[in-house]
Amino acid sequence: MEQTWLEKAIRKKHINFHKYEYFENIEIVGRGAFGKVSKAEWANRDMYIAIKSIKLFSDADEDTWKNFIKELKNHRKVDYHKNIIRFYGISKDPTLNEYLMILEYANQELTSGMKCLHEEGIIHRDLHSNNVLVHDDTIKIADLGLSKQLADISNGINEIKGVIPYIDPQALKNNDYKLDKKSDVYSVGVLLWEISSGRPPFEKSINKASMMLSIVSGNREKPVTNTPLEYQSLYIRCWDDDPDKRPSIKDVSEKLKKINPNHKLQLKLSSQSFRLTSSDRLTSSSSNDFSMSISDELEEIKKMADDKINNKVSNNTQDSIAILKDDDEKIIISEEDHKFLSILVSIFISSINNGNEYYQTAINLFCFIEENNKDPADILKLLTLTQEIEYHSCIIGLCYLCGYGTILDKTRAFNFFKSSAENDNSIGYYFLGQCYLLGMGTNVNLKMAFSSFMKSAESENIAGKCLLGYCYQMGFGTEKDDKKAVEWYQKSVQGDNSMAMCNLAYCYQHGIYLEQNCDLAFDLYQMSANAENSMGQYYLGCCYQEGIATTKDEIKAFELYEKSARADNKLAQCKVGFCYQYGKGTPKDEEKAFIWYRKSAEAGDIIAKNQLAYCYSAGVGVKKDETKAFKWFKESAEGGNVSAQFNLGVYYNFGIGTKTDKVQAKLWYEIAVEGGHAGAKERLKKLLSVK
Repeated sequence: MEQTWLEKAIRKKHINFHKYEYFENIEIVGRGAFGKVSKAEWANRDMYIAIKSIKLFSDADEDTWKNFIKELKNHRKVDYHKNIIRFYGISKDPTLNEYLMILEYANQELTSGMKCLHEEGIIHRDLHSNNVLVHDDTIKIADLGLSKQLADISNGINEIKGVIPYIDPQALKNNDYKLDKKSDVYSVGVLLWEISSGRPPFEKSINKASMMLSIVSGNREKPVTNTPLEYQSLYIRCWDDDPDKRPSIKDVSEKLKKINPNHKLQLKLSSQSFRLTSSDRLTSSSSNDFSMSISDELEEIKKMADDKINNKVSNNTQDSIAILKDDDEKIIISEEDHKFLSILVSIFISSINNGNEYYQTAINLFCFIEENNKDPADILKLLTLTQEIEYHSCIIGLCYLCGYGTILDKTRAFNFFKSSAENDNSIGYYFLGQCYLLGMGTNVNLKMAFSSFMKSAESENIAGKCLLGYCYQMGFGTEKDDKKAVEWYQKSVQGDNSMAMCNLAYCYQHGIYLEQNCDLAFDLYQMSANAENSMGQYYLGCCYQEGIATTKDEIKAFELYEKSARADNKLAQCKVGFCYQYGKGTPKDEEKAFIWYRKSAEAGDIIAKNQLAYCYSAGVGVKKDETKAFKWFKESAEGGNVSAQFNLGVYYNFGIGTKTDKVQAKLWYEIAVEGGHAGAKERLKKLLSVK
């Protein structure tokens, strides 16, 4: 078994093992082929590292183990080369049972690194712009998880997890085609074209099917005007349909050196896009800086954002852009900064419209800023300088709301959202409504929340339509109206809002205005979950747990709960705790149950607070502590949990974790009785009978 190989290698010190406790400020920055990738501080070494994790929750993950071990071996085999991401060793998260690869953290020479891999008999198989990183001006090749030893048998197109434009056309034509060195050369050719063009290959393709058809038919991207002919000739040879006509990676490397021996290339990547800058011009254009989006969806939204931004932009020069303020004053910013902010706005709009919560949208923006090695405070200053550009005030507000690049100041966040709304910005109205709904930077005002969401929806904002429907469903700031709730959810779903999909599914499941249809509810939950909506994942997990419109599957339910929980969904975190406590869909583990209950409780879930109190009361996964049990029972009871209200009455009645207080005991028993607790009435009767 591959796990045994790893454990033996660690035990015999063939692979360095590092204690997990030494890693601090861990934050997810992306996902590799077989696990998530995080950035962390290595406390005792004063350096940043990348942590690549592999989920190993069941014996069914044998293939994942094999690929994990293969990547370890590949890293060890080529670790000496400066153009390969350094491998520092292994660690293990004791809480989540995840083995972790500790790697060099790159801010994000290509052919030299590929040459090293090929000389060691390794094919990368998944080379594209997301796997080409730069650290200290040195290009690095990352993600060796799909690498294939030349002696191995290729599994063909069915196992390819790469990006279609970079895949050898022979593999697209024939599932049995064995990827080899020349397949990597093809990918290098596409990357070389991408560097010269400043945009992703086949970005205008309608869908993956049309893209594949075009590529296998022999179509390639056209050379960009003024690209050096030697450079054009090189990448055209690399992507020749006939593998035998492609040069070796050694030939490519030598040719590039001859074209320009002093050429250096810097790439800065993010999960959504990356920026390329070259110290030597590949074209005769006067600009050395350009931006590249690698998401078709983001590019479409970016055009919308650019239309808005360009209304404020004038006098475009080669190196700078003038922005007109309302008083006709001009502010000059660099073209690079303008393009960066344009992409930032694109990510912002996309995340909101897709149905992400505000904190997830914030994470998306902040990851993009940090992965492009920008100083958050500098970006905030730039946004403040250009706040009259549409959407900039909203992003500034989000920074203050989350304390990113500045101090956390919800009042200032509210004022920026309000300013944006006063300029009739649909997302400004959306955030203003959120502030009134949740009491962020202002007092809770449901009528103002409803009014703000209405204005956002009437301005055709997809997310605003969803929350307007929610107000109608809950009766927030308006009379409860299930019909209007459903109608607004449906309008938002037409815009592919994943939260609206989830809310509409809930209406179908419970027959809210619509005829009950659990099958359709299940499909909508699945669509929402597939769009990475944590609430959709949670409710889909509930369907599998309870067997709603599908076969009951506790293992699948647990997987969905866990995925949602890792996205900070507090409801799912509580469910994961429940699964661990009672062994539902996963082995019983009371310590993990306690950890997940605590996460959920600290996030405000009242059921989790009651469960956490029970853990302290009964010593489940933690040392027994009645004082802490009382604290959490009280918080849960005050939040409206009936079980906690009864339990709090018991604690006051018998002086458990607090002083005996019969008056408080009577009060909480009575509240529990009103809430329908079965045992509260008898307890209250006994209390009143004692003189």
